[in-house]
Amino acid sequence: MRHLLKLCLLPVLLGAGLSRCASTVPLTLEEPRPGQSLLVGAVLLENDGIEEVYEAKTANIVVVLVGKSTRDGKETTESYRVKTDEAGYFMLPNVPPGAYVLKGIEVDLGYETRLFLTSRWEGNQQIYYPGEGRIDHTVRIWPEEVNTRVIDL
Repeated sequence: MRHLLKLCLLPVLLGAGLSRCASTVPLTLEEPRPGQSLLVGAVLLENDGIEEVYEAKTANIVVVLVGKSTRDGKETTESYRVKTDEAGYFMLPNVPPGAYVLKGIEVDLGYETRLFLTSRWEGNQQIYYPGEGRIDHTVRIWPEEVNTRVIDL
């Protein structure tokens, strides 16, 4: 039996201090401190048969992010964990401006089963697969660094 777990990164459209995702649930953005950025994104996870569970999930997904920024003239790489809200949004206030990627997710599938998904690159496509449950900072393709107040992942 083949199981499929789909992860969709949903665009967050910014405007007038309010964001919307594929759902119509509004997200109110927090203003970042001077010199810092606000990292926002949204996740939809569709479970198509793992552990005989079929569901779409947005709430309480632990999103694992890796960011690269420059501090005091030195390049630094840091990892972050944040949980999605009920609509699938995640927000990290006051991060350094830079480049960020979604490295993996952790999700409870029920019955004390926890699954950690991580990613690798095949050409220009980012593939998500079950991982060991730890974060590594290996990112082959970084997006362009941005120096804006809001970073839409």
